[in-house]
Amino acid sequence: MPYDLPNTPQESAQKIGLPALAASKLPAPTSDQSLKDQLIHLLATSYVRREGRFYHIDRPGTPFAREDLQRSFISATQHLTRAHPNPTAIYRQAFNTAITEMNADPNRSIPVWTGTTEPSPGNPERRIQLESGQFVLDSWT
Repeated sequence: MPYDLPNTPQESAQKIGLPALAASKLPAPTSDQSLKDQLIHLLATSYVRREGRFYHIDRPGTPFAREDLQRSFISATQHLTRAHPNPTAIYRQAFNTAITEMNADPNRSIPVWTGTTEPSPGNPERRIQLESGQFVLDSWT
């Protein structure tokens, strides 16, 4: 059975669990740098990490190994890289920045999660940063 590829940012966002509104705000990449930055932002804001495992912010009960996260992310965002002559290099750079490098910016690096969720009515963010630098997930939807 052939795999149905997403054709729009909204379809890709839905596949990786992003709200359609977030994906609709994504501009079409105009250069390698903006494409890389867009992928880094999507990756860093869609996942949290804890004890060497990765968790999608909308499914915190399901851990991903790094390779599984990378494969699912590529599948869900490949519409963004279709026109790029070397998408593997762009993904490699995005994964290196968001997963491997030590970076304090939670929009460029997958942040550490405490393992807890808490309701935060009125908070537009799904992740809440604590003074410790770790994050809790907002369970209020």
